[in-house]
Amino acid sequence: MDDAAEDISLPRAIEIALEHHNAGRLDEAQYIYEQVLSFDPANYDALHLLGMIAHQEKRYAQAVEHFNAAISSNPSVFIGHFNLGATYQGLGRLDEAQACYRQALSLKPDFAEARFRLGFTYSEQGKPEAAKECFQSVLAIDPDSAEAHYNLGILFHRHGEPEPARACYERALSLKPDHVEACYNLGILFQEQGELAMARAFYEKALSLKPDHAEASNNLGNVLHDSWRAEEAVSCFELALRLKPAIKPEFNLAQALLSCGRFDQGWTLYEHRFDTVPKRYFPHKVWSGESLVGKTVLIWGDQGIGDQIQFASMFREIIAVADRCIIECSNKLVPLFAHSFAGAQVVPRTDPPHPATLQGVDVQCSAGSLARWLRPSLESFPRHDGYLAPAPGRVAYWKKRLAALGPGPKVGFAWRSSNRSAALRPYSTAINQWGPIFSVPGVHFINLQYDECASELAEARSQFGVSLVAYPEVDLFDDLAEAAALTKALDLVIAPPTSTSILSAALGVHTWAMIYGADWQTHGTGHNPWHPTMRRFPRRWDQPWEEIIQIVSEQLKELSRYMFRNYTAPGLVPPVKYLSGHRFI
Repeated sequence: MDDAAEDISLPRAIEIALEHHNAGRLDEAQYIYEQVLSFDPANYDALHLLGMIAHQEKRYAQAVEHFNAAISSNPSVFIGHFNLGATYQGLGRLDEAQACYRQALSLKPDFAEARFRLGFTYSEQGKPEAAKECFQSVLAIDPDSAEAHYNLGILFHRHGEPEPARACYERALSLKPDHVEACYNLGILFQEQGELAMARAFYEKALSLKPDHAEASNNLGNVLHDSWRAEEAVSCFELALRLKPAIKPEFNLAQALLSCGRFDQGWTLYEHRFDTVPKRYFPHKVWSGESLVGKTVLIWGDQGIGDQIQFASMFREIIAVADRCIIECSNKLVPLFAHSFAGAQVVPRTDPPHPATLQGVDVQCSAGSLARWLRPSLESFPRHDGYLAPAPGRVAYWKKRLAALGPGPKVGFAWRSSNRSAALRPYSTAINQWGPIFSVPGVHFINLQYDECASELAEARSQFGVSLVAYPEVDLFDDLAEAAALTKALDLVIAPPTSTSILSAALGVHTWAMIYGADWQTHGTGHNPWHPTMRRFPRRWDQPWEEIIQIVSEQLKELSRYMFRNYTAPGLVPPVKYLSGHRFI
């Protein structure tokens, strides 16, 4: 201490320093703590509180030094171990943090905050059971800890237990009605379960509590979009965009705008798909809609297989005007695209890129970006009977195989996406819901589900007493040329909007797509201009899939009755011509 204050006792000096500390005057507090240590180098309070200042200022290395010195001075004070643990946690040194929290708990077993922090470190390490045990022990001490309920809910939610997660979030909200993140997470949970009205209510409540909650605004936009309220969704995404969150809502806004038929801004923002999916980089100039006469153009596929198939609908327009066209696509699409687009050179996507993509190219464009220039309005979508063409010999082979099954329509089917995450679950059916469809008499059902599904097929055969035909020799996932030949030989395909239904429609096969949620490809028309042979069976968010399946089954009964007559009474109009009329498409 300086001469003017030498008559002040060390405890009083600590009190004065604490007044500065609590008032946020950290420099003054630090000066006095250091003065105390000049008189008493092992003073626990001064060492510990210097550690607190260093921690507050995120000088974690210095905080560790001060806390360790304080603990050496007096190892029996639990708060020193706790604060050292918090500092290690700030440094990401979670094992050391856990050791400190456990030491604090050995000195004060009812220290709920140490149990909470310990649980948080276990959660960060991906040890959910240990984390749950900690949060539950906090609740044994303090049943009204909103944060413990909330974090326990996160663990249940993250590991696929929606009901206990919901109970925890709701309990946190009852204890702390302004708990914004509990509202937000309840919105996510209900959205994943397809309960969009509840999801909307909780996102709106979160926004009422925190109007600048960009993520809640973005997710509310998704809920409104899936509820067929695209214009309202646009407003939410625009708000999220103004708030500049860590997430990027531009791609969501693009899809909502395209759903409304607002092509110009929609296609411009559609470029933001590359915020979340990999983009290919080539040294060539990017095509911006200028003339391609006399030019060599490189088109490269982006996003998933279904997207690559959909945007291939524009390839022939490019091939017709360019001097030379190179198409780079997923390896599994190369044989089918090569046969379908004979005027182009089709090469597989490789790293490093195929030599043909690097030499002699004038301009390049991703397949999805072609739409900005080739699909600027509804009038720009051409009518077509399919733009992919499998090998005729393979189609003839499958027609013969299918004919051997006997008279009646040959209907391909798939029931779900291969992505079975909670977020995508509402978008797909389960095969055990398909009883009304499979019960339609006179129909031969051909499996087109492209991932491992043998057990599901076996259960459905047993449950419904039907013969569901599968051709295991066809690799529906990787051999898309053969899958396309089989699909082309069918009379009809019924599937969700996965690559199965997109491939079917791209082949010109009549396709019934059972769709849930937003469908931006309709562009506000109620049908899919990209695929004229696709008929949509949309499910509202508040409808069960069983209602849609019943509608599909009734339509299939009518179709089957007609087609059965066609097979047994020569001279009737062929089914494909009949199906092209307004009655079914």
